[in-house]
Amino acid sequence: MKTFAFLFVACIFGIIFEGGKAQECGIGSAGALFANYFKDIFETERIIGGQALKDGAFPWIVYISIIHDGGKTGGCTGTVISPNYILTAKHCTAFESLESIEIFYGSSNRRRMVSQKFSAAFNSPGLDDVGEDIALIKLQTPIVYSENVNPICLSRNLRPKIGDKTIVAGFGYVFNEVLNGAKEGDEVEETGMNVNTPDELNAVKVDIVEDNICTCHCNVPEEIAVGIQSDKEICAGGLQEGTMEGDSGGPLMILDKNSNLWYQVGVTARGQAYATNNTKQIVDH
Repeated sequence: MKTFAFLFVACIFGIIFEGGKAQECGIGSAGALFANYFKDIFETERIIGGQALKDGAFPWIVYISIIHDGGKTGGCTGTVISPNYILTAKHCTAFESLESIEIFYGSSNRRRMVSQKFSAAFNSPGLDDVGEDIALIKLQTPIVYSENVNPICLSRNLRPKIGDKTIVAGFGYVFNEVLNGAKEGDEVEETGMNVNTPDELNAVKVDIVEDNICTCHCNVPEEIAVGIQSDKEICAGGLQEGTMEGDSGGPLMILDKNSNLWYQVGVTARGQAYATNNTKQIVDH
């Protein structure tokens, strides 16, 4: 099992309203019918148990290249929420050694993306505070929307319920093998898994599950390790399905069946891998 935290995103809802009117959002080629979206958007079978996506499937998802002093680099995932702002996880941006952030967008394949630099990063207070792992990146130049780049919708009130089907997506490692020989609940180091870093955006369907399933240390210092913070976090997962390193900051998404628009309801925040047939994760919301 892999447990992750997804942070609830209603707190930054106002960012999508610029100049007094809402931006058109949540329109991708992922298909109008949620039940059929897998066959509509995926290119190849592949995150854990996920599949690679076609261009335009989720045109709000971006790859974030992070450069620290001395040339050390890292990668995260984020989402376009307005022409000027990218939503991601705070642990991707809140570093004193941060030198630059480059945002890649316009394709589901990093080799086909265009890029631009950031002008500022805004982090929620307290780097180690559970349930506060959200950041906004302001771009140097506003994004021009097209078929392959437009924003995800946000909502003040939309929160998925236990049993709801949601989607996680990102540019992190992909892993697609059964952990043979492991007992239920055994911890597994991600460094020991057969993983690779793809150029393609990958996505997978996950279920919203009970909060107590996500009780773990989950990349939080041991002295403050706690379970899920239900007012700020969501627990989600599925059968050998979830996120990995590099997917941090990526979206937890749900398709509104009334409007056929995609909404982001969480940000991939923290997790821990286990050798079971169920993969759970936590998102800040």
